[in-house]
Amino acid sequence: MVKPFSVKQILARVQAILRRTGHPDRKLIYSGALILDLTAYEVRLGNQRVPLTAREFALLEVLIRNPNRVFTRADLLSRCWAVSYDGVDRVVDVHLANLRRKLGSESKMLVTVRGVGYSFNPGLNFS
Repeated sequence: MVKPFSVKQILARVQAILRRTGHPDRKLIYSGALILDLTAYEVRLGNQRVPLTAREFALLEVLIRNPNRVFTRADLLSRCWAVSYDGVDRVVDVHLANLRRKLGSESKMLVTVRGVGYSFNPGLNFS
């Protein structure tokens, strides 16, 4: 930087460096070893990245943002699928089964409430 310089120029340069290097706007949700990065659409278990589809990520996000709340299949369909979706509500079961398989031991937090739907209970992780 050449002298003399203005305060505005310093601020602009510092902000540009922070944009390139840091992630001040990154939104993370933690639950035990499970980390949900809403900015990068990424899920991590400890240090390992868990590859999820967009639908699986959306389901996990809805459940993790509302711990201990039971969602019916219809609730999850309306939140994670397009409004015009006319398919079978059992598609939620398939995606949640895939999500459980990918999360391994952390999948114990995804609870099936028989006859109603699904819930995320972070207190049920007995690893």
